Amino acid sequence: GIGPFFAKEILKIRENYGGFISSDQLLDIYRMDEEKLSEILPYLIIDPNEVNKLNVNTASEEQLRKHPLISRDMAKSIVYFRKNHKEYDSLNDLLLSPYIDGQVLKTIMPYLKVE
Repeated sequence: GIGPFFAKEILKIRENYGGFISSDQLLDIYRMDEEKLSEILPYLIIDPNEVNKLNVNTASEEQLRKHPLISRDMAKSIVYFRKNHKEYDSLNDLLLSPYIDGQVLKTIMPYLKVE
């Protein structure tokens, strides 16, 4: 009951983000509203554990930049720190970037990992 437009947009967001951490992310789709979302919610599987996370110790600047929540400057600083200082021990180390503060880290953390 969602049609080809919404189906395509849902798949596009899932691919760009690496998965969904919340059904509210679907509200970013043009013309998606609370009513439409509540209609399709029973048919959605949202599992934050299934998100394909980017490893900040191995991801390239280009891979990081492709993520909708990671700006060019953020990606550049993540890779620069890793190459010129040390690998990240935890995601909290990303706060050493001048482009990442606590709020930004909280937003991007579900899509990143340290290995």
